[in-house]
Amino acid sequence: MLNLRRLSRTTVLGMTVLLGALLGVSVPAQARTYGGSFTPPFGGAFPDLEWSGSGKFFIPDDCEAQPTGWYANSGPTCGGMTISDGQLVFSSLGDVDSESGRRANLEVVDVFNFGSAPVVNMYVDGGGLHGVESTFIGGFTSTTYNMVGETPVWFWLKFEHEIAEGPNLSVVQLYFNAVGEGPDCIVRGDCSVFGASENKAILVLTPVPEPASYAMLLVGLAGLGIYSRRRRQR
Repeated sequence: MLNLRRLSRTTVLGMTVLLGALLGVSVPAQARTYGGSFTPPFGGAFPDLEWSGSGKFFIPDDCEAQPTGWYANSGPTCGGMTISDGQLVFSSLGDVDSESGRRANLEVVDVFNFGSAPVVNMYVDGGGLHGVESTFIGGFTSTTYNMVGETPVWFWLKFEHEIAEGPNLSVVQLYFNAVGEGPDCIVRGDCSVFGASENKAILVLTPVPEPASYAMLLVGLAGLGIYSRRRRQR
């Protein structure tokens, strides 16, 4: 039977690493995930609409390590880029206060969970992800912002290749067009009714800590806890 009292600290730490390997958490990550968020007001056709959202952006390690530039989601190096856990939220800005000139607190009116979405390109710089370009994501039908004049509309979200201020080189645009018309007519400019948010959002990307790191930390703390407890008993 293993006698923990006689184990040295080095041995305990060695066992910790071994246990981590057995749990499958010591293998170097093959990809990195970034969290992304955005929050702008719409303006224009929907002046009291604020749209915000978030998602996870997955980029292979080999692609992230490439020289600065945009890379297509294809081939052995950069193929496999994805967006997951995507969410788009519509909020009402409320009425303008006559005294302060400010709008009332936001009220969430719609939440759209779009899960995954196709990626066209990603921009890497300095070993990090700084930009995303996607196809149109949608169409989303709002319970509140669903008409332009007498025409029912739905919304399309798109991550776009545009140089923005700061370290992030991607913006997010929200489009709308008549229900039943796909997004291709937005590109062509021949939808019966269509438009875009006056305000584009800068996509803010932040690396997400890897689950493997958390697992190894927990295993390591457990091993040190055993070692410390045995020392106190001695």
